[in-house]
Amino acid sequence: REGMGRMERKFPEFFNDNLKQLENTVRKYGPDYRTEFNLTPLMMATLGGSVKIIHFLLELGAQPDLKDNLGRQAFQIALLKSYQSPQSYGAKVLGKIYHTLQPDSLRLKCKNRLIKLDKHQMEFFMVNYM
Repeated sequence: REGMGRMERKFPEFFNDNLKQLENTVRKYGPDYRTEFNLTPLMMATLGGSVKIIHFLLELGAQPDLKDNLGRQAFQIALLKSYQSPQSYGAKVLGKIYHTLQPDSLRLKCKNRLIKLDKHQMEFFMVNYM
């Protein structure tokens, strides 16, 4: 396929929602193993918009609060993908996984103060969206 990225070529199961192809690897290494891109299977499934795989991994105990090299959680990756592809990802995928991946709160340090933003606050959404 033209325009297919390196991750998509290397890990097609995450971009095709192919649970069968991924199941043995996850059962062998666990739901939170890291790929050579330092992404967990949950992050990869989020990038690929693979709703079935996301739910499967969470049932196996995958931790949605783990971060990649850029400090992003799966929830933040989903928000980024919906911004990049609003018609395909934002409209078709985000609604199915938003509440599943959404953390309860976010803690920030600002001017030597720890601030907690709960998920119902608009600031929570804005900080995660940035």
